[in-house]
Amino acid sequence: VDYFDIKVNNQVTRLAAAVVGACYAFEPFPTPGFCDLFTRGPDLGIATIDASYRNVPSQSTSGYDITIAYEKDFTFGSLSIDSQITYTEEDETELFPGRSFLPNGTIGEPEWVGSVQTRFERGDWTLAWTLNYTGKGDQIGYEGEDGFLAATNFSPAATNIASVDEFVTNDLSVRYSADKWEAVFAVT
Repeated sequence: VDYFDIKVNNQVTRLAAAVVGACYAFEPFPTPGFCDLFTRGPDLGIATIDASYRNVPSQSTSGYDITIAYEKDFTFGSLSIDSQITYTEEDETELFPGRSFLPNGTIGEPEWVGSVQTRFERGDWTLAWTLNYTGKGDQIGYEGEDGFLAATNFSPAATNIASVDEFVTNDLSVRYSADKWEAVFAVT
């Protein structure tokens, strides 16, 4: 188990096209800083994006990395199970003075992520199965989000999808390794 607590001040980053989504994703709208980084043409399509490098006032993250490993040799092959799990307590990036990205636990910033890979090897053959876990996230309560979009002159009232359930994905692969070549078949 490792604990990490990292803070970086005065770094440099490149936002690229992500500024367009960030302009509309945060309160108050238009989001200060992001919306000034692109222009629209007469047809309202995006004409230019300022994707230059920017100074980032601060970035901080803290949490725990947990690694668990198990290995066992049998007469008919060897089994290994490796897991990597991360719990993030805090993860914030202040791209503009006084303005941060979404806090930890919101959509795209899960508190828990992890993977477990089970691998069986016998001779030239390897079978691997990996489970990947991503924790839930929601925006409810962030910047006044309540999961409801009020009616306007342009649209009726609606429910806003403001949360994502935890989910697991699976990867399965079979590998054959010869002396001078190797073949892998994988399904994800």
